[in-house]
Amino acid sequence: FAESASDWFWEMDAELRFTYFSDLFAKSSGVAVETVLGKRRDQLIPPDQLDAQWREHLEVLHKRKPFRDFRYFITRDDGSPFYVAASGTPYFRNGEFVGYRGTGTNITEQVLAQKALQVSEQRFKDFAASASDWFWEMDAELRFSWFSGDYLEKAGISMERALGKRREELAGVDRDDPVWAQHLANLDAHRPFRDFHYATVRDDGTLLHLTTSGIPVYDGDHFLGYRGTGTNITQQVLAQQDLQSSEERFRDFAASASDWFWEMDADLRFSFLSGEMPSIAGVTRERVLGRRRDELPGCDPNDPAWSQHLDDLNAHRPFRAFRYFTRRDDGTSVCISTSGTPVFRDGDFIGYRGTGTDITIQVEAEKAQRESEEQYRVLVESAQDGVVTMRNERIVTCNARALTILGRGQEEIIGKNPADFSPALQPDGTDSRTKARQLLEAAYSGQPQTFEWVCQSRDGKQIELEASINCVTIAEEQSILVVFRDISERKRTETEMRLAASVFDNSVEGIMVTDANAVILRVTPAFTGITGYSAEEAIGKTPSILRLQRHPASFDADMWEIL
Repeated sequence: FAESASDWFWEMDAELRFTYFSDLFAKSSGVAVETVLGKRRDQLIPPDQLDAQWREHLEVLHKRKPFRDFRYFITRDDGSPFYVAASGTPYFRNGEFVGYRGTGTNITEQVLAQKALQVSEQRFKDFAASASDWFWEMDAELRFSWFSGDYLEKAGISMERALGKRREELAGVDRDDPVWAQHLANLDAHRPFRDFHYATVRDDGTLLHLTTSGIPVYDGDHFLGYRGTGTNITQQVLAQQDLQSSEERFRDFAASASDWFWEMDADLRFSFLSGEMPSIAGVTRERVLGRRRDELPGCDPNDPAWSQHLDDLNAHRPFRAFRYFTRRDDGTSVCISTSGTPVFRDGDFIGYRGTGTDITIQVEAEKAQRESEEQYRVLVESAQDGVVTMRNERIVTCNARALTILGRGQEEIIGKNPADFSPALQPDGTDSRTKARQLLEAAYSGQPQTFEWVCQSRDGKQIELEASINCVTIAEEQSILVVFRDISERKRTETEMRLAASVFDNSVEGIMVTDANAVILRVTPAFTGITGYSAEEAIGKTPSILRLQRHPASFDADMWEIL
């Protein structure tokens, strides 16, 4: 478990200086071990990086406390950043602190993927904000229930006039108008809509032209209303012919923010790539421009996903987040996610506009996560001990061995507290539910627990367990890992041995037990009373100490031969 949960091991001395790294450290980190040994962890980073998180970590070290998943980064020998998640446990000898032992994990790819995701998310937010003037919400009755703070300034309509009204009530529409009829039908059917154009009158009596988009919001199957955006397009409408092309291009680009923009012509050949594309994807413009996507390396028309994508392109349908692999100019593989919107002018298809994102790191991280989860599952399922994980005092997963030991089905375990299938009191007299809570609280505070526990099978049979629990992080959530084994048979054997010893010690017969060489190993109290030899005097001797001089010399040998 330790090896599968980390990349290398390390040790510190009592002065908190590194004294040992396992072999995988240098290979995983790209940092020579010699440059790290003899240094404290805080000496591996520039002084200006010693922030509050670092000061808290150093305080934990000086207090000799265990720690988990402390994250920091150092600079590799080649100058690149190396991100580490470290965990450690203090160890003592004869009560004296002698240092730490712990593990380290290379989380560089994970951190870089998270940073890339944050950048992408911020880019999406920026595009969304720049693609509209305000946000709005409707309730389940399609009445406006909220507008963002810029609504009054941008639209010129008071909040009191708009809140509680339906869109057609606010605009004063003609329901016979085909465009409005279609829009109202979309709302009543709870369908998403994009770029619905309409006009209304401002509070000052001037005409306001709007475009709005919205998506239905659900809680399960229950329709809650709509969320959407609104844009003041009055100036665009007044100069529609001059601004139409620019507006459509901006809106289509902003619809799906990503790493770069692209355009295709009516023959589905790339005609434009934004400046970021070559540096991000590692592919030159010359290699892409003038070619169709299926003419680039990596296209497999027999692949169902590719076949569906090519059908979408030929049918001039919009598409989102189509993933495919191609090769960079240096021969390495790159995974791209692309979205596109067909463009029409006067009813004629003129091509596509869309976005592309390099998601190689994300895909590799997802693959690594799946492999890690599969390795963990195999380890857990092949374990001879029962293994369960818990959150919020409830069991969330268990292996097959746990079900066998507990004598219960999965539906009787998942979602339950251990006290639910245990006697009311544990052998020490403590209430089972109270004791379970105390053990879990101690584990959550960073104190692993090892203890004995009694539970009940489905038929009421008591099962004695030996268990250990630790606080672990699974999918970025704190969980409790419980490992246990059935010690009922061991307990019965121990009881029988104690009983046998009690019978031996209380026997009224004089009994001695010897080994194969006739050396006395144990005697009963009655033996001492009969012979006068104490246990200390008899043990280690042979039965010859009891021989009388009247017996011939061969007497003892003959008796032992008979035995």
